[in-house]
Amino acid sequence: MDHVSEALTLRINARAKELAGQGRKVYFFSIGEPDFPTPRNIKDAGIRAINSDFTKYTAGAGIPELRKAIARDLQDRLGLPYAPGQIAVTIGGKFAIAAAVMAACDPGDELLIPLPCFPSYIDQAHLAQAVPVLIPAREEEGFKIRRADLEEHLTSRTKMLILNTPHNPTGVVYSYEDLRPIAHFIRDHGIYVIADEVYERLLFGRLKHVSLASFPDIFHQTFLVNSFSKTYCMTGWRLGYCAAPEHLSGAVAGVQSHMNSSANSIAQRAAVEALAGDQQLVADMVRIFERRRDLMVELASRIPGVTFPRPDGAFYLWLNVKNHLKGSVGTSYDLSMHLLENFGVASMPGSAFGTEGYLRLSYAVSDDDIRAGLQKLKEGLEALK
Repeated sequence: MDHVSEALTLRINARAKELAGQGRKVYFFSIGEPDFPTPRNIKDAGIRAINSDFTKYTAGAGIPELRKAIARDLQDRLGLPYAPGQIAVTIGGKFAIAAAVMAACDPGDELLIPLPCFPSYIDQAHLAQAVPVLIPAREEEGFKIRRADLEEHLTSRTKMLILNTPHNPTGVVYSYEDLRPIAHFIRDHGIYVIADEVYERLLFGRLKHVSLASFPDIFHQTFLVNSFSKTYCMTGWRLGYCAAPEHLSGAVAGVQSHMNSSANSIAQRAAVEALAGDQQLVADMVRIFERRRDLMVELASRIPGVTFPRPDGAFYLWLNVKNHLKGSVGTSYDLSMHLLENFGVASMPGSAFGTEGYLRLSYAVSDDDIRAGLQKLKEGLEALK
């Protein structure tokens, strides 16, 4: 536990909510969840599950109808040949990742983690007594990790890589050409990979998602992780899954069975409806996020002294604020708290993602809050001159 700490994202969000509860206007660019309600048909399915007393334990790997629905969805949308027996339904995508790390890594094994990264990756490695090996992705290369970067950090103890696309916090999306040499690296060195694809439906323009699991040479080495949280606005329902060859998904289900028994029965029934129901709701949400992305990019580009990659997926802007770190506001955390306490702008510091000198802004907020909040952000930065 010396290496594990409370998630900084939760701490900052708690302070932002405290200020809002005091009557302060707060612009919640810090929250990593859609601001839309869970669709009505999904909520109704959960209510039906309660009313029919579907409130008992389920199998550790999930109810059969949901595992079948997930396998069918992966085949229909992405062409991935998973059978229902290769699906483990978990308490959120985060636990699927943690369970995969626990299942694959022995104490002292090394886990390759590109930076910036989802904050929990590093702590999940420590909890499994594995060693996180942090690999900075360079801004001049679009924050995409390359095979050469991975080779440089490879040792005899390397056991696993975690790769996230679409990416949190940068919004960067890996193409087939980006992923192919990484897949060859995984194949050539016989390591496992966690493909964290929880944002794969949140893509803009005509981009198509490419899954690492679609490379046949590494299919048997891949833990594909996804979640219902972002796509279907079900963050509080706590439901995700891992798709993998049966000996891998079975290991994830085994870890879960001893730590959580099973995922929530009611949420599982609701997730069946999420996959079976009208997917136009997802498409509509993505269009709104894309419009907000364009607005956020337009306004942020007018702020002097900051740069950022144009996000092609997820709902985040990764703002380089190194030019504004000085004196008593010398770190991204200092800057994040300065903006929150004095200007009502809630953001996430780059240090939470393992990379100093940046802020993550979520555009899962209204257009009005984007306009007013970016103006406050600009004022907050100008106040540091």
